Amino acid sequence: MNKLRVALFIFISVIITSGLLFFLLIGWNIDLDEQDENIVDKGIVEPKVNKVVFYLYFPDKCFNHLETEERVFIKNDDAVEIGKNIVEELIKGPSKEKFIPPFPNNIFLKAFYITKEETAYVDLSDSVKTSGHYDASLELLAVYSIVNSLTLNIPEIKTVKILVDGNESLTLAGHIDLRFPFSANMLLIR
Repeated sequence: MNKLRVALFIFISVIITSGLLFFLLIGWNIDLDEQDENIVDKGIVEPKVNKVVFYLYFPDKCFNHLETEERVFIKNDDAVEIGKNIVEELIKGPSKEKFIPPFPNNIFLKAFYITKEETAYVDLSDSVKTSGHYDASLELLAVYSIVNSLTLNIPEIKTVKILVDGNESLTLAGHIDLRFPFSANMLLIR
């Protein structure tokens, strides 16, 4: 009988000790999670966010070709949102001084959508036409800045159609025919 009591005592002690250790470890883990959140909130550590690099194409200073500039975006699986972000970044202009902005600083993106036929429609404000910003070379590079940046970064986009103020436009500034969608032009990239 004595051996049975000793075995029962040991069994109960092991269960109680295991339970205490379990609750201590869970409580310790919760405290660590709260501390991690506090550290992130105070800006000590960056939160873990998936980021992705896209390549935007900007005209060189001589208006001869397009060059790439990397931009980091938060990862997003929505092709329309990625496309909007890319066009808005192109409108903001390059961060490197060796490139020039493809668009005047007073334009904005009015709308962006992608059709089932994999054509992206980029609707720019009408100030793009009245800015006096373009000669023929810069107009060509501005068009392909958008086209190449979208088609070479987003697999769901094969062609790009540029609209102005919600309507089809013959040109941006009188030089490049905008009536038809454009495909990427790799010959313009250096």
